[in-house]
Parts: sequence; structure tokens; C-alpha cells
Amino acid sequence: YFYGTYPMVHHRYLGILLRTEGDWNWQGGQVNLNLSGKGDLLITGGMDFPACIGAMRQALAESAETLLSLATRQDQDFNAKRLQHQPALRPHPLREAVLQAAEDIAFQIRAQQDSAGCVIAGHMYHLAYVRDSYGTMRGMLALGCFDEVAAWLRFYRDTFAAGGKIATAQSCCFDGIYHVHENDDSENTGYLMLSALDYLKATEDTALFLELGDMLDWALQAQLKSLCRHMLPFSGDETYIAGFLMPRSVLNHGSMEATMLFYEAGRRYLSVCDRIGRKVPCRAEAEKALLEVAAHYDEHFRRGASYITNAPERAEGLSEPEFRHGVCANHDYFGWVWRADEGVYLCKECLLQGKTIPVCKEEYALKNTLLMVRYLQSELPDGAVVKKGIEDFLSEFRREGTMISHPGTVRCLGYDPGLLLYAAKSQGIEADDLLEFMLGLRDSAGMWAEYYEKNEPKNCRCRPWESGINIEAAIRYLQQNESQQSV
Repeated sequence: YFYGTYPMVHHRYLGILLRTEGDWNWQGGQVNLNLSGKGDLLITGGMDFPACIGAMRQALAESAETLLSLATRQDQDFNAKRLQHQPALRPHPLREAVLQAAEDIAFQIRAQQDSAGCVIAGHMYHLAYVRDSYGTMRGMLALGCFDEVAAWLRFYRDTFAAGGKIATAQSCCFDGIYHVHENDDSENTGYLMLSALDYLKATEDTALFLELGDMLDWALQAQLKSLCRHMLPFSGDETYIAGFLMPRSVLNHGSMEATMLFYEAGRRYLSVCDRIGRKVPCRAEAEKALLEVAAHYDEHFRRGASYITNAPERAEGLSEPEFRHGVCANHDYFGWVWRADEGVYLCKECLLQGKTIPVCKEEYALKNTLLMVRYLQSELPDGAVVKKGIEDFLSEFRREGTMISHPGTVRCLGYDPGLLLYAAKSQGIEADDLLEFMLGLRDSAGMWAEYYEKNEPKNCRCRPWESGINIEAAIRYLQQNESQQSV
């Protein structure tokens, strides 16, 4: 299902109560309100009708001041608890601005997390997306929100236990609804594994990690099945494709990033399982695959003094399915699509009308891919090449006064400033100007948006993923004690 079109398997109930000095009337199936003076508006919800009415009665039994006082105490308790784990920041002119941003974002992400633990991908994406949640989770760990990250992991544990899989996204309070994209078993699965590994490193909560074991084994096996020529493909909801930086017909190309995710998640997972004494069912196969990926990585993705984002040779001769669930290569139709050519899948209308696109053989070299190397702390790509790329990207930002994710466009992914700041910090480069620029991009709610064009926000605002990545970068950049960098 697609965004707001997924069905509600069970009825949900909403109660609205308005007390006002104005009047109202019912006309043509609509309520017309004429408000004046002062009044109260109460909104409650419930998983069933009695719960909704019960919540309304509870609200009516308390004064607004009492409810506000209760909410304020809850906010204060949440903030005090997370600050016990948030790293101390060194003296700096932007220190207070970063601390305020951290508090704003902690509350805004908390507001987008439900009681079951899942975090939606934004106000217009009412599902729990694995990839988006990884950057969110990293940010939450940096903000000290350990309990909230644990709840997020338990949500995926329970979702996997109920359905036997994890898709690109799933409904909150899981009831069997999935948002299925192309190549769901790639990239998302790597992020899922890294989420558990990062949480374990930050908290040493081995008990919860062991509870995730079946899901993590499945995620590793799913990636092994997706390997072809020692490479993994792109996930269908990959930002580079969904954000129109590359055509959708590259999905079955080798993905530098997804392959790197598999390598880092796989090797770390095997190492941790050795340390805690947990057996991995596909260990021998995984060890062999990891060695082969490392041995062939530069062959597939390095081009001289740089790295490419996609390797077309993975798709050559690949046995692609006749049908797949995802997006038409021509427009934003979402559903079942039909194979028309190598990597080209079309909806039935485009297929009947003969509307198609050429097979893509172009190699792209997006800045974001190289920046992800430092964010994932990967040693797979050549460190000298990565260092030179980061220095070049920083120089370009300083020259242009803005960030562009790919030449020939004006679009910047909303988390690129954070990735570049994180990378600069990892290489010991001072980037106060980048930090100030990044803080200046925040919206009125204190969060970052999905995209920027000429420094103006585009598409979804108040995004947990971009905000999680950017605030972690800001905290790490000003972190007082390097030993605290546990993520």
C-alpha cells in the first residue's frame, strides 16, 4: 500500500468536543461553526469506542491547567532522563544553539513515536520505515533517548514475529499492513541489523539484543540471497531514486551503499555473536560472502580517484521477475508493474500505450554515497579517496554557499549537511561555518526537511530521519569527550 492509502483493518475512533460561546448548525452533511469569545476544543482517540469515550471523560474530569501540569511533568521527566546519556558539549559559540536544537528534536521525534514504539517517517508518511528509522535511531541515541530506541527495536521484533518479514515500511500497531517496494530485502535489512548493533554498543543491553536474534538472522539471510556478483541492489524506496537523482531503472544495478551496509552489518554481527556466545545459522555462508564482497568491492565501484554509486554490470544477464511490486518507471503509479526491458518496469497503462524508457547503463557518482562511508564508519572503500572527496565537497559548499547532492540539479538531500559535518569531524576538519549553515536550515518547529532546493525546504517538513542524522552530527562535532562517541 502507498502512503495514506493503506487500509484500516480495525475501526479507530476519534472524539471531538467543542465548548464555545458561538453557535453551530448541521447543513448538507457538514457542521458549520460560528466561533466567538473563548472556548475549549478537546480531541481524543481510541483503539475502540469505549476507549475513546473513556479518554474524553477523563479529559473532561480535569481542568486544562491540571492536564497541562501533568504533561509538563512528563516532559520534564523525559528530558531529564535523556540528558543523563546525552554527551557533554565543549565550549563553542554555537553550543547553546545545538543544545536547543537537541531538545527541540528530541521532543519532536518523541511526538512521532507511538505507544508500540514505531516512529513514523514524517507527518505525511504514516508508516514505520526501516531506512528512515535508522538515522532517527542514531539521532535518538545521541540525544540520550535509550528507552525510546529500545521500544523502537521491540516494535520491529514483534512485527517480525507476527508476519515473518520486515518490508520497506509497516503499519504502526502492526496489523499485517506492509508498504512493499522493489528489493525490500536489500539495504533495509542492513539498516535493521546496524540499528540493533548500534543500540547494543551504546547501552550494553545484551538481553534485548538476544531477543532480536531471529529477526537479525533473517535480515542477514535475506541479504545473502540478494547478492549477485558480490553486490546488492538498490531498495525501491532509496532516496537517490525516490528523490529523482537517479532513474528507477537502476534498481537492479549494484549499489555501493547497500553492499557496504551488508558488509559492515554482517561482519559486526558475526563478531558480536562470537563475543556473546550466540550461534548464527548461516555463519559459513556469510563469512564466505563477506570475504568475496571485500575482495571485489573496488573492482565494482572504484573508478580511478573516486567511487560510483551504481554498478550496471550487476544487472547484465540477471534473471529479473516478470512482475514486481513498486513504482512505474515513467510516473508515480504504485502497485504491480510489468517488466518491459532490463531494469525497466511499467504499469499496465504505460505498457499498453508503448510508453517506455531506455535501459540505463550510466554510472552515477553521488556525493552522498561517499559521505555515507564515514557515517557508517566503514573501512571498505579506500580512505584516501574518501578523504579527498570530503575535502572537495566542503570546498564546494564554501564556494557556492549551498549544497547540491548531484551536479545538474538544485536539490540537496535534507541530511547531506549532517553527513558532511560528521565526515569533517571524523577527519579533524574545522567546519563551524557548515554547522551554522545547517542550524539555519531548520524549520519553525526546530526540525529539518526532506529536501532543500536553493536552501528552501521541499516536500515533507519536520522529518525524523534528516533531523536525527543532522543533530547527531552537531552533537558529535561539539562533543567534549571523544570516548563518549559510542554510536
